[in-house]
Amino acid sequence: MSDLAEKKTEVVGPPEPGPQDLPPAFGDYEVLERIGAGGMGVVHRARSRSLSRMVAIKVLKDAGNASGAVVSRFLQEARALARVAHPGVDRVLEVGELLGRPFLAMEYVEGSTLKRLMGKGLSLERRLAIFRRLLGAVSAIHDLGVMHRDIKPENVIVGADD
Repeated sequence: MSDLAEKKTEVVGPPEPGPQDLPPAFGDYEVLERIGAGGMGVVHRARSRSLSRMVAIKVLKDAGNASGAVVSRFLQEARALARVAHPGVDRVLEVGELLGRPFLAMEYVEGSTLKRLMGKGLSLERRLAIFRRLLGAVSAIHDLGVMHRDIKPENVIVGADD
């Protein structure tokens, strides 16, 4: 697992992104599209130019109004995830700051959310395989003393080869 890199990045593109959006490019990343949002952050699919691969960029939502505790929890999550080495947990590649908003870059997993897959009539064997992998990932996180606070079908990405 790669070490966690912390740094500030320079913005290329519009100087002031909206609270839900990122500029088209910053640092090593070319931002392609917004792919999700949750209570704490917004996730975009991006391309790492230096590595020539897709990544997921999670940025803290509304960081300007976020308390120090929320920012701290976001960064603590990034550092904790960076310590996890399990095939069911996306690796953290970088954590930094963009226009005063903390972000983390993670592996991008091509696939579908568990919520989308649930309505597709998966076989019992497939459901059990997904469940086993999910339990293994949660166990790896818990082994490091970290508790995932938002496990739900919308937050579980099932890769095409899972």
